[in-house]
Amino acid sequence: MIGERIRELRGKETQVQWEARFGVTRDTIRRYESGVNPPNADFLAALCKEYNVDANWLLLGKGDKKPNGGSINQLEDPLIRDIKLWLRDMTSEYPSFRAWFETELLQKIPQFNEWRKKNQPGDSDQNSAAG
Repeated sequence: MIGERIRELRGKETQVQWEARFGVTRDTIRRYESGVNPPNADFLAALCKEYNVDANWLLLGKGDKKPNGGSINQLEDPLIRDIKLWLRDMTSEYPSFRAWFETELLQKIPQFNEWRKKNQPGDSDQNSAAG
């Protein structure tokens, strides 16, 4: 049932947290999770984007939970969100941090450079300057 998969995505987060994040009431979330009401398309799209889940899995329970059969991104969403926020703060507070962090990633995690080349072809000038 789709409500069970929605509840699985929510994990340890409260309905109050989701209310703020997705702009729907706690009662609406409760109704979605219990199967009383079907979720609307905007809510489903937001869940797929926020939690990087496959729409077929969310809607039908078929296929892999993660797009493309899973990926390197198997971390729990709160951790990813915290890392993004930390990186944003660090790069705005310390302008040289970005260059340092990029160099460290390229040296210590070769898969990052492979991913970057594959997913951001417009940044090839930056890739050659950093390498």
